[in-house]
Amino acid sequence: MFKLRLRYKKEGNPIQEIIKLLLNRFYGKTILKAIDTVNKFIPKDKSDDYMIKNYNQIKEVETLSGSDVTKVIKIKPINRHYTFLTLGVNILSMSKRIMNEVMCTAEDIGIDIMYQDTDSMHLYKDDLGPLREEF
Repeated sequence: MFKLRLRYKKEGNPIQEIIKLLLNRFYGKTILKAIDTVNKFIPKDKSDDYMIKNYNQIKEVETLSGSDVTKVIKIKPINRHYTFLTLGVNILSMSKRIMNEVMCTAEDIGIDIMYQDTDSMHLYKDDLGPLREEF
């Protein structure tokens, strides 16, 4: 998708913005905190049987007023969290590395960077050309 975005960006196709948003979303999902509970909605007439079978995994039970459904919050086992933290950390690390290369180049040629984030930095507009050429 990254290469596809580069191609569309070079062509000036606005679809590249959608691909950028998708890539950002994928990255965001990799660094989410592990989801350690799951919500189950059980018909009231079957809730007792469900709780007897799953009593050691139940965190909370809530009877929904005016409904024939019971909400049960179950604890997910740690081997079912399915997070990609290592991938997210690698992406973040590479992003910071790239941004630090630009920032150090700016520092070497005397350009002030007021703010830096994982994918952006704030500097004076007049300094952009010299930084671009040096980098």
